[in-house]
Amino acid sequence: MNGSLLRFELESNHGLLLDLCARRWALAGVPFDIYELNDLRHPSFPGEQYKLLVFVNCAVITPQAAQGIRRWQKDGRLFCWTYAAGVLDDRGLDPCRNETLIGMRLGWRMQRQNIHVCIQPARHLLARGGRALSFGTEGSMGPVFGHDYARTFYIRSDDGGQSWSQPRDITAVYAPWSLAHPLNARAAGVGHSIMLASGRLIVPVWVCKAPRPVHDPNFAGVIYSDDHGATWQAGGLIPETIPSCNEAQPVQLADGRVMLNLRNMGPARRRAVSFSADGALNWSDPQYEMSLPDPQCHASIIRHRISGDVGPGRIIYCGVGVLEPFYHKPCWIHYRRELLTLRVSSDQGQVPSPYPLPPGERVG
Repeated sequence: MNGSLLRFELESNHGLLLDLCARRWALAGVPFDIYELNDLRHPSFPGEQYKLLVFVNCAVITPQAAQGIRRWQKDGRLFCWTYAAGVLDDRGLDPCRNETLIGMRLGWRMQRQNIHVCIQPARHLLARGGRALSFGTEGSMGPVFGHDYARTFYIRSDDGGQSWSQPRDITAVYAPWSLAHPLNARAAGVGHSIMLASGRLIVPVWVCKAPRPVHDPNFAGVIYSDDHGATWQAGGLIPETIPSCNEAQPVQLADGRVMLNLRNMGPARRRAVSFSADGALNWSDPQYEMSLPDPQCHASIIRHRISGDVGPGRIIYCGVGVLEPFYHKPCWIHYRRELLTLRVSSDQGQVPSPYPLPPGERVG
């Protein structure tokens, strides 16, 4: 079947499983949409456009939900059921209850058995326990933040931000970078971090070796965690082929590489980009991205799937749209931080197309 015609319809009573499936399918290059099971009953549900419907961990099927499912069991549409579909409803457990609905006869038996599970590799998400499995979902998050350009902290919430752990000082992560020169400034961000498909957390940071309060020259890099924030390591610094790269934003590309989009103090007044195969070490020499103006201020970049996308999704960049001089100093031109613009690339950042936002929007 042509991948451009294939979409997935998902329903899950386990939000974590759905989240993990969606991450993997987003990398597969096949477009899909996500709905709740009861959406199939809604009059405006666009079921005609779907050839394949995948039900994820749909163990509970209420009579109302069954009505919605039967509504679309026609026109050669393919239904894919995972796990023990339809074995539960408001009357209890019965593997045979929805045999006609799902088209399969399920059975079960009670027995005592010792089960040994071996997961390879050992670093797989499933081998790390419940906290690792849930990290990165809406219910579990762990931001990194700094204080006074001197200390960096990690904090975590496992209930969607309702409560937070005590901040944990992780400033020691910069120690490998300060062996040759003392660091007089350390800062996380500005902006978001990302979790790679492997589960690795990538936090962009920048450091400065000049005496305070001077923050120039400075150097961009990343810190990372492979155990969902339990421990942190220093990654690589960006090579200094473009002066004072800082305030980086990461995005994982379809081939697994990580791209850093960098503010910088270079004369071209364009954003710079650098690449790493694993998102942590061996960053490439930064190069100017001539399609992205940079008045030396922060910008943001993410990868996002839009309904109907074919392939790995789009790269969306948000920053200043054009360079507009503001005032002049000897040997220096300052540009306005205005005309906020979205740029969208369908080929992993190669050719971003501008979409200006309403006039008067500013970036800082």
